[in-house]
Amino acid sequence: MSGICVKNLTVGMVETNCCLVYNEETKQAVIVDPGDAADVIREECRKLELSPELILLTHGHFDHIMAAEELKKEWGIKICACEKELEVLRDSKKNLMMDYYRKDYTLEPDLTVCDGETFEAAGVTWKVIETPGHTIGSCCYYIESEDLLFAGDTLFRTSYGRVDLPTGDAMSMLASVKKLLTLPETVKVYPGHMGVTSIEYEKKHNPLARY
Repeated sequence: MSGICVKNLTVGMVETNCCLVYNEETKQAVIVDPGDAADVIREECRKLELSPELILLTHGHFDHIMAAEELKKEWGIKICACEKELEVLRDSKKNLMMDYYRKDYTLEPDLTVCDGETFEAAGVTWKVIETPGHTIGSCCYYIESEDLLFAGDTLFRTSYGRVDLPTGDAMSMLASVKKLLTLPETVKVYPGHMGVTSIEYEKKHNPLARY
């Protein structure tokens, strides 16, 4: 393993997990799901002496994207999301901003990715795993060399994301969770909300694992 560390920050009105994923030696960092509180995220990066080089979005709901533009400007970096999630990011009703804040807020990523694509960031290889269900373009980011998965609102500890929101779908969610459960049991999972879990634990305790 290459000395990758994860600092989890809980931000915003619905307590979203924003993860700072960084190389302990080079201090290169990736910010996953900066949902709110750009000042808190920025201060933590400065405290850890990090140099963010990319922002990753697991999906387009307001509580995972609201600090992205500000942090993009702070470091002059790019925002990346799944190509299939563009319709959610571009629609303030589908991204729930209108429901929670009564505001028209949309976001246009600089980069889009698709299932199976890989890219380099913070000195390691990341793999995109499309996991529709919570939204049509939800995805997870997997660092195989580190046994790390950033699961957004697809896989939670003994649970999974809601499927009753715009573009959500129950059967897609079932297929996506089953897909994630084929990963090695040693993989540590950082969900979009609540506590950290593992593939091993979810294979034993997640309600969708029995189907």
